[in-house]
Amino acid sequence: MALWLALVMFGGAHAAGLPKAPQRPPSVQGECLDAVELQPGIGRPCLSVSLPVSDVAWYLTVETDWQKIRDLYRIDVAACEFETESAEMRAEWANSQLQLALQPVPILERPGTQVAFGVVAGVVVTMAAASALQKVGRGGND
Repeated sequence: MALWLALVMFGGAHAAGLPKAPQRPPSVQGECLDAVELQPGIGRPCLSVSLPVSDVAWYLTVETDWQKIRDLYRIDVAACEFETESAEMRAEWANSQLQLALQPVPILERPGTQVAFGVVAGVVVTMAAASALQKVGRGGND
């Protein structure tokens, strides 16, 4: 299953070709060259960082590009998750049936024991009936 998902993901990406990486926006005149730490002060009760404008534009471009790629190569895994859960449930059921089959059966619940008791009971009933018929045939004096 995982191999199939990998083939679908990489096969689809390779067939369509990888999208071009976004171009970095040009620097804006007057921006800082690097991030600047801003100490707490008037109107700023906490420590913060000031980023160059071109870096912020780059981060937004990368995020938008990532969302486009994600939407382009999105795989619906709901069906895969359902199949996995279903397979796990079937495996648990089969394992429980195996455990039941491997448990020792009490001697009175075994089919051979029940047949033997039935035969003995049948012989006893037949002997009692034969004895009763013999008594009736002799006139019941015995």
